Amino acid sequence: MLGTQFQVHLFGALSLFHNGKQIHLPRSVSARALLVYLLLNRKIPQPRLKLIGVLWPETPEGQARRALTQALWHLRKDLPGGLLETVADHIQISPEAPLWVDAETFASLAKKNLKVVQHDTENLRQAVDLYRGDLLEGFYDDWVLVEREHLRELYLRSLDFLVDTEKTAGHYTQALDYAQRLTRADSFRESAHRAVMRLHYALNQTDAALNQYALCCKILDDELGVEPDEETKALAREIAVRATQKGSPYLPPVITPPGTPWQQDDAQSIQIPILGRDEERE
Repeated sequence: MLGTQFQVHLFGALSLFHNGKQIHLPRSVSARALLVYLLLNRKIPQPRLKLIGVLWPETPEGQARRALTQALWHLRKDLPGGLLETVADHIQISPEAPLWVDAETFASLAKKNLKVVQHDTENLRQAVDLYRGDLLEGFYDDWVLVEREHLRELYLRSLDFLVDTEKTAGHYTQALDYAQRLTRADSFRESAHRAVMRLHYALNQTDAALNQYALCCKILDDELGVEPDEETKALAREIAVRATQKGSPYLPPVITPPGTPWQQDDAQSIQIPILGRDEERE
């Protein structure tokens, strides 16, 4: 970003900076939508007719053309010169404008390093750190939703990779951070909850591991009315059992083989201890 005059943040709330100072964006909803669309497609000049069809699909053409003209007027009035470029019947963000866009940089770093065999972990760390929230919070147009879901899935895949990479390297604290980000981004993803449980246990944080299981149960029950799957239940039971045993912590396997006592829902099944009651648990 060194030397960049314009900095655009599309993750979370839309914000635009010029020479380090935040720009007050137009109040016009149409003007903001036009700006966002041009930013997301800034490498391709956009025909006016296409912009009308995308931004005002249900509006008569004459009225939609006037809306486009008004939106352009607001942008030119409120934005620094040199950002917009109009050539013939096409509009775009000027290719000459020194511009840095967080979503664009994120996508470039993540896509490049998830495709190659020798992943650049540092670049992936930088990519996920750029993701401050879902794309363009507050915008609900179809063309935004499609791009939002695409970038969100790329973010989740990047976090998954970083969790596995850091865990394999024995960096449990870093892996836990990425796993927790994964559960915040996708609270229904049980594999992410299981990763948090395993990593807490590996760090001698048994209560935190079982608390994560309780949180997972609550989320699934409150939002979906379902219980965790057997893999998640088995992991919680195994952590509870091993918490009472001596020895160094280890990462429990992904799933316990069928037939073990803690997978049987009968009177002999082992119960998860009550958290926070060390004397009773001992």
